[in-house]
Amino acid sequence: MTRPPIATQRLALAPDGRVIYGLKRHWRDGTSAVSFDPLTFIERLAALVPPPRAHQLTYHGVLAPASAWRDLVVPKRAPARLKYECMIDPPCYAVIFSSLRRPDSSGDGYAEMGERMLELAALQPGYLGVESARGSDGFGITVSYWSSLESIAAWRAHAEHRIAQTLGRERWYEHFELRIARVEQSRSFRAPQ
Repeated sequence: MTRPPIATQRLALAPDGRVIYGLKRHWRDGTSAVSFDPLTFIERLAALVPPPRAHQLTYHGVLAPASAWRDLVVPKRAPARLKYECMIDPPCYAVIFSSLRRPDSSGDGYAEMGERMLELAALQPGYLGVESARGSDGFGITVSYWSSLESIAAWRAHAEHRIAQTLGRERWYEHFELRIARVEQSRSFRAPQ
């Protein structure tokens, strides 16, 4: 439970109907309580309630949004990568997910969930990259690269990823295979532009 906006034990109702609020510390002029008519008290109290979805946490110092040092202490979000771009440094592990989409599974959140899983995977410890392709016939292969078997197990057990796995079985896939392989070597070529 959060702390209330006022100390209710210092709140009293005067015989004439006015609301008396006792101060925690006396003011310099000796005032120990303030008196309000009920409507004014409610107006003042309502002013303390923040509007819906308003930020109730403000950061100061190096965590403040405009701090010149914020980038040095706040972790950076992983940069977005293209689906075919992957920089790996063997040895590492490849999770090869080949799947056949159900013909009736378009437009039911699959694309959004796929994008969310790519974003989420990129934030996981041990994640190295991903390559993905899907044909017009619904067959696709996604290969994600990881630094260890432990990081693969942690990703498999991630709560949001578990939801995607369940939806895949129930709605999106007719068939899928998952294989894990150790990558010993890697070579690449890029045509000159």
